[in-house]
Amino acid sequence: MPFSRRPISQLIDGIIEDRSTTAGECVENFDGLRAVAALMVFSLHLSTVPHLTLGPAGVFLFFALSGFLLYSGFLKIKDHPDTRTIVAYLVRRVFRVLPLFIVCVVAIAYLFNDWDSDLAFKWMLIHVMFVKADFHLWTMKTEMVFYLFLPALILVLYPIRAHRWRCITLFVAGIAAWYVFEVQVVMQMSGGSPYFAPFLFGMAAVHLRHRLTPGVARALVLLSLAAIVIVSSDYSWGQPVREYFGLESMAQLWGFGFLLYLPSAALVLGVSRERSWLWGNRFLRLIGVCGFGFYLWHWPIILWVVRWGLPTPLYEFTCFILTMGLSILTYLVVEKPGIAAGRLIARWIKSDVTQFKVVRPAWVCLMLLAVFFAYRQVLMTDVRIDVAVDMWSSQSTVAKIYVDDGDGFSEMRAGKAPVAEKTWQTLRFELADVRVHQLRFDPGETDGEYRISKITVRYPLDDARYELDRANFQRLIGVRHLANGEQFLTVVAEPGHQDPVLVYAGETHQPFLYTRTLSVLWAILGTLGLLLASKILDSRIAARGEVGRPPPKPYPSRA
Repeated sequence: MPFSRRPISQLIDGIIEDRSTTAGECVENFDGLRAVAALMVFSLHLSTVPHLTLGPAGVFLFFALSGFLLYSGFLKIKDHPDTRTIVAYLVRRVFRVLPLFIVCVVAIAYLFNDWDSDLAFKWMLIHVMFVKADFHLWTMKTEMVFYLFLPALILVLYPIRAHRWRCITLFVAGIAAWYVFEVQVVMQMSGGSPYFAPFLFGMAAVHLRHRLTPGVARALVLLSLAAIVIVSSDYSWGQPVREYFGLESMAQLWGFGFLLYLPSAALVLGVSRERSWLWGNRFLRLIGVCGFGFYLWHWPIILWVVRWGLPTPLYEFTCFILTMGLSILTYLVVEKPGIAAGRLIARWIKSDVTQFKVVRPAWVCLMLLAVFFAYRQVLMTDVRIDVAVDMWSSQSTVAKIYVDDGDGFSEMRAGKAPVAEKTWQTLRFELADVRVHQLRFDPGETDGEYRISKITVRYPLDDARYELDRANFQRLIGVRHLANGEQFLTVVAEPGHQDPVLVYAGETHQPFLYTRTLSVLWAILGTLGLLLASKILDSRIAARGEVGRPPPKPYPSRA
């Protein structure tokens, strides 16, 4: 039969059977679950699925599944995780995630936005370095932070021998992570809170898996799906539940993630024990195998296709087909070679040729965490120079202040604020915390008259505000008249010129310490302190004869 479906089925089966990871029980179920999570997020961004907001549940399901699978991999290690194991794990994660992520970021920067090349390159760079996270890419930043923390968490859990106590510890840690990061809003990142709770609940589920029979697992799957649908829908029959927890609209679901964390982890737990044709069918597994690419590509494709103005059914079908096709292509061309390269390097790292074994694993983990917090401190304090300008404008416009740290003025080191028409107001700007060589002030983007009474600057580590001398402002371009009176500095722009520019020629106050310098000092002292603490801990463990003590034995699988 020339038009037989067999070749398509063989192609799908070939991709699935030749997947990068085939070890472990219920791997086909996890493929299906990953596909369901991706389709949940896909339905959210389509904006055409009525009454359901499944995107948050899909993201938290991804996080819980990552915690479950990565933690299960560490439990398979017979001995105490050594440095080679930890470094090999990090290498595999980097080569698993970064190649396709970089390709996707480059594609978004240069193909899906009408930016000039310079701005596109900067956008791409800060995303690849996980400095910023636009669109749906914020989840990748959260995943990478969890990957970094997991080895340290494994070492902390190592002295706990019993599975039940590990489960309780991880469950309590998940509650603590939710309270600290989401209720108390500690350690905010671009894209919101670090959603560590679903990861930890997914890890705790590993220790419950052996207690589930297939019947209980099936019931748990159904109950978890029901809970997710009730919380994620705006149907009237779910209104009492939403009102009880104070969930007024579906847009608040990201802030009410705690309602979805446990159902997501319970769904992962149930799927890990249930044998079902639903989770293991070839078409759902195909989406799951290529799920990482499906997740990365779906939103750029949606933003592209929506411009075509297609009818809703055709729009949804086109978005899915293009996303699926591109996901399969990049899985075969980018993901698989990257995964293979990571495994090859990981095997070399774990071989006896390398000398990683001479370094204590605790030292490696603590150094990674110290570097992370120092790096994060630099990023989080990157916009902390506070400039206040009291001014009046003849027209509504936008004012900008630029800082030159020796490399010239740049949009990356600029702040802007809207200016109302014919009223005195105080404008606030936040600029990069760098050594200020020169300040540039653009009072507006239109011609007209501007009056500036006071400009003050406050640095991050200094509570005092320093007032700039108005007499030291000089015209640069686009200024016809500049006069410093007793009450204010008057600026009159050239007629037709839309960007009058002033530059401050006076001396700027230089603080003694910058946050970047403080972060480096914190990193050095913190690393030394952590290494000293780990050395003392290693000595005490060696004195008790516990070095090399094996981790908890894995539970035998049930038929």
